[in-house]
Amino acid sequence: MGESIESWGHSRHSAYILQHAPVFGVDHRGVGLAVLGVLLHEGDDLPRGWKGEWREVLRGRDIEIGMRFGALLFVAESLAGTSAAARWDPELERLEIRTRGPLGSEASERTIAKVAGPVQDAFGWEVSWSHAR
Repeated sequence: MGESIESWGHSRHSAYILQHAPVFGVDHRGVGLAVLGVLLHEGDDLPRGWKGEWREVLRGRDIEIGMRFGALLFVAESLAGTSAAARWDPELERLEIRTRGPLGSEASERTIAKVAGPVQDAFGWEVSWSHAR
């Protein structure tokens, strides 16, 4: 969403749009969590004054929830345009990323390493990668 304004600062722009446009069917806390996830999805710090702006709406573990949402958003954004699919294995507490076909190599081990850090920080999950032709 924010990439149409600026690709490098798209998280700030997406958060601004979410915060200021009507999001029908979502309460203020839900919007706050979405804004938080968008702001944190690339590992950036929260902007100054952010907590004061949202203290009436967010509570308790909401920053952790936002960080987790941001980690999943980062995985989705990183794998967009590839032939990859992500699946969570609850028994092993592992996120499995599978690619297939001749174009599956674009979701390479480098991409998996890039998404592994935020997923491990937010959830404590292992991230694995496999490729099927």
